[in-house]
Amino acid sequence: MAHDQNNWLRVGDWVSGRTVNDEMFIGYVESYEEVNGSVKVTVTECDHSSLVHKKIVTFQNLVKRLPVFDLMERGQLLNMVDIALMEKDRETFMLLTKRLRETDNNHQQDPVGAA
Repeated sequence: MAHDQNNWLRVGDWVSGRTVNDEMFIGYVESYEEVNGSVKVTVTECDHSSLVHKKIVTFQNLVKRLPVFDLMERGQLLNMVDIALMEKDRETFMLLTKRLRETDNNHQQDPVGAA
């Protein structure tokens, strides 16, 4: 099937794509409908600035899942925590703060320059 490329989209996945009006964006998946191929995305970056922090609906064939990076810098995690707070997304907030604590603990246990 042609739509297999994106049938792995999940709520919370980071995606880049185009709106139905051809505006380029980056954001994360709020929900999707496999039946009609639509996906609701919270926009975090866009070439049309009025869409930033808004929820849009586009089609799965217009979005591409962004690669997941296992190692995030503390600053990136803090930025994502801020976004979760702005969106009042408790689940994502809890996940990110847990990951932030784990990152902080790993840095304390393995100090830079330790032999």
